[in-house]
Amino acid sequence: MSMIFRGAMGPASQSLVLFIVFCFITTGTVSQNSHLNVTILSSKPTFGIVGQPKTILCQVSGTVLTTVTWYFNGTRLSISSKYSWTQRLVGGRADLTISVLLKSDSGLYNCSVRNDAVTVSESTILSVEEILHVTVHSGTETGIVGQVKTLRCNVAGMPITSVQWSVNNNTLVNNEMKYYWDTSSTPNLYFESLTIADTGMYTCSATNHAGTDFASINLSVVATPMVTIKNSRDLSVNEGGNVLISCAITDTTTIDSLQWYFNNKFLYHSDPHYFWSCINGMKVPFDGSLRIYNVTPQDTGTYRCQATNIAGASEDSIHLKIVPKANGNAVELISVKEIGLIVLGSLLAICIIVIIILACCLRRKKERKKTTTRMESSMISHDQS
Repeated sequence: MSMIFRGAMGPASQSLVLFIVFCFITTGTVSQNSHLNVTILSSKPTFGIVGQPKTILCQVSGTVLTTVTWYFNGTRLSISSKYSWTQRLVGGRADLTISVLLKSDSGLYNCSVRNDAVTVSESTILSVEEILHVTVHSGTETGIVGQVKTLRCNVAGMPITSVQWSVNNNTLVNNEMKYYWDTSSTPNLYFESLTIADTGMYTCSATNHAGTDFASINLSVVATPMVTIKNSRDLSVNEGGNVLISCAITDTTTIDSLQWYFNNKFLYHSDPHYFWSCINGMKVPFDGSLRIYNVTPQDTGTYRCQATNIAGASEDSIHLKIVPKANGNAVELISVKEIGLIVLGSLLAICIIVIIILACCLRRKKERKKTTTRMESSMISHDQS
């Protein structure tokens, strides 16, 4: 264009044209500059994770060269190993990249764009959060029916947006009537009064923008065992036979110990005369029945079955009577009480017999006396005649 102007006009005319073109270009640049715009594309506020990189997206709209400056809490940032962005561009992205986030990087970030005419900016708040780590006091807990119980949970990291407990993958409701928990970094779960139905797998979970972490506790709720001997209360067995005393126990998997007693004396597993299931610390179903082999009269007495767990102890008893052998035939063993009754009966019988004999003697004596009196009267009458 300049060549055409120079060919068609003189020096004065060319100068005028150049001035007009210069004014046109300047006016157009100012008009375009006035439409400069900057937009933060990242969410507001935006979130980052400690130890990880973070990019805050910034879009610049314009058609002339602009200069980009980032500010943190009002302080101008410099490009370094920590911060980087494109400082000069003609439209496009001026994203700020932070290489490794620290908790102290939380704050207000401002993307400022300027050219020769205007300066525009937009801000967003960055919240740097720590990855949460949830731990529990123990992976296995035991409670007792009717008692209070605390399942301990600890959350490391900040901030904590929410805390939730669940049992067997079912969400619990924070309810002080049954159980409740805090929303702090120690959201322990508190039970007011345990029931067997509270047995289950409990999970403590905590959440923030960095994610969710959780830990689980297997809770077993134990009740005092119920012990019942199924045999009749008075059991009689012939000498030389074997005896089975059936002892039923509710939920044998919670039993810590099972013990049999004979006349309040401790029975030992090492005695081959007796046998019952030995727990040996293994919480498995078992039969608590007592077997007595080749019984003798000395086995007569009271047998007691006792089961114990962390909730307490329960017991039941039975009286066993052994019928001894005599001349190859079994006769019933007579107890001391029965002997006393027999002796007492015998004494009463003897007394009755003595009374009867005495009564007979007195009667006969009276009859003799009457007979003698009649004979004497008869003889006197005869003599008078």
